[in-house]
Amino acid sequence: MIGSSIAFLLVRKYGKRLLRHFVDQKTFDKYDQKLQDSKNFAKLFAIGIFLPIAPDDLLCMIAGLSSISFWKFFWIIVIGKPISSFFIAILSSRSWG
Repeated sequence: MIGSSIAFLLVRKYGKRLLRHFVDQKTFDKYDQKLQDSKNFAKLFAIGIFLPIAPDDLLCMIAGLSSISFWKFFWIIVIGKPISSFFIAILSSRSWG
């Protein structure tokens, strides 16, 4: 949660220029367009954080570019990350064979 908050705040301060050091342009454009075009950015961001397959770090950095407040972002992370981690643990512990 601390790392997600730091990523959010760094991108909030330094903008797209910093984010482009971590992801290629194609990946950035894909997520930026989907999330930024939405009027419900906070809802889509929360869904992305709750899903155990979403690229959390990228979503947190893109959230730093949005108009979402830090505190709304923070509470989504505080509630969503543990739930997502729980599901990842459950899914990875199941034997599929």
